[in-house]
Amino acid sequence: MRRELSYGARALRNRSSLKLVAWSIPEILPTAVYGIAVARATDNFLAGRAWQGIAWLGGLILAACLGSAGAKQVYGRLGELVEPVRDDLVRRVVGGALRTGDDSAVARLNRQVEIVRDTFAGLVLVIRSFAVTLVGVLAGLLPAWGAMRLQVVQALRRV
Repeated sequence: MRRELSYGARALRNRSSLKLVAWSIPEILPTAVYGIAVARATDNFLAGRAWQGIAWLGGLILAACLGSAGAKQVYGRLGELVEPVRDDLVRRVVGGALRTGDDSAVARLNRQVEIVRDTFAGLVLVIRSFAVTLVGVLAGLLPAWGAMRLQVVQALRRV
């Protein structure tokens, strides 16, 4: 298991993983902006300042558009990250089959390598999605932390 984890970790140490992280940043915006934008829009609508409320909702739409552009780019960068892993795995399996003379390994190659590639891509996406959501939520909570700090601390003491 340790060997497989180190193989996957080595695959993440290239330029493609940095591109994946960079394109994940715009995806944080809607999550970070949502709470404050809806709160400010509601306050402005209730105060009779409809245009300011609409402007806040427009900002939320703009953040969602930027986030969707980032999400679209993530899948391209994911391919750049995962396909070299697949190619290296194919080289290793074929090289091992040629050294040992195991013809059946080559026959099983396609299915098994695709399973590994899909699993690796799925794990990268799930971990990235969790990190993006976590950072977005924390960034959205940061402006409100001063007002909420006392309430959160009191709630934690009760637990």
